[in-house]
Amino acid sequence: MEHFLITTNDGQVLDPSVIKRTLVFTIPNQLAEDESVKRDSSFAQLQKKMGNALYRAFLHRMFDEIDAFSDYMVSDTKKMDGWFPDIFKVGAKILQKVIADVDMELYPSIKLFTWQDFMGEMTKSQKAIYILSALFDDYSDCFHVKKETDSLRVDFSTAESKQVNKFLDMLQNELPVSLEPHMIGNVLQLRYSKTKEVTGIDFQKQKDFFSRISSIFRGD
Repeated sequence: MEHFLITTNDGQVLDPSVIKRTLVFTIPNQLAEDESVKRDSSFAQLQKKMGNALYRAFLHRMFDEIDAFSDYMVSDTKKMDGWFPDIFKVGAKILQKVIADVDMELYPSIKLFTWQDFMGEMTKSQKAIYILSALFDDYSDCFHVKKETDSLRVDFSTAESKQVNKFLDMLQNELPVSLEPHMIGNVLQLRYSKTKEVTGIDFQKQKDFFSRISSIFRGD
């Protein structure tokens, strides 16, 4: 089995028959135009000093690991020991080893990454968690906590802005499963304790006296 590594600024240039067999890693390292202009001279000096020795050392070891990795994937052994094909973890370990072998400083950003850091449920749910938090900031009256049943009800059926309803279906599909999201009409039901744990928000609103009395009779 042969392996190839391609680096490009435009993944769309690859032929469709190739891209469907390709594992793509996107690195978000683009600078804003104004920052790029201000630091143009320092970037130029840095580029002159840059080489690819670290990259070549990494690839040299990585290809050896990938061969063993591929062989193990098609073997029957992995079925018995619960092995998982975590290419991210393999690459992170190799990079750490290359740096350690030349006594370079291991910066905090060079840590042991696993597939969960890039493809795990919490990583994929970050956008949905951010949107849920933002909606609470703007529409806190639509969030209703009922601790007795460990539930959080997000009700936009009476909200002035109907545009926010479009977020509910997305939240149901993209929030972590542990939050137990499900839709009933225009109401999103969540497990309160888990939602509080994930977002760091208790969703408790400061209520006036009459609102607190009404909540008691409603059982909120």
